[in-house]
Amino acid sequence: MLKKLISAVLCTVITLSASVAFANDITITHNGTPLQLDTKAYYKDNRTMVPLRGVFEAVGATVGWDNETKTAMIVKGDGTKADFIFLQIGQSTAFVNSTKKQLDVPAEISNGRTMVPLRFVIDELGAKVEWIKETNTVAITDK
Repeated sequence: MLKKLISAVLCTVITLSASVAFANDITITHNGTPLQLDTKAYYKDNRTMVPLRGVFEAVGATVGWDNETKTAMIVKGDGTKADFIFLQIGQSTAFVNSTKKQLDVPAEISNGRTMVPLRFVIDELGAKVEWIKETNTVAITDK
């Protein structure tokens, strides 16, 4: 009887743990298409942190990295105008087209990937970001 009770409790705990872990996964879409990323997005200080290269190359930006200064570079242009964003790891400011701007959360390295605050970069690139609470989805759409 005790073995059955322990088994039932363990099954319940495992099931609940799996559903909680799944509920925390963040889906990111671009113009309605889910992005396939090799690193999961996560929350930090009420901001969604995303893998730089996976997300921003998917939205048509060019991404670069300066290992000496630990600075990520994002460039997106339409042929007549380009936007440049420079984010240095651990710094609370970024440079957008030579203008210094404050970040709510600095870029960071996590599991070997550069993670950046999604809304800041997407807003600066002129796209739209929408949070869909019911599905835990960040929807990026081109303006």
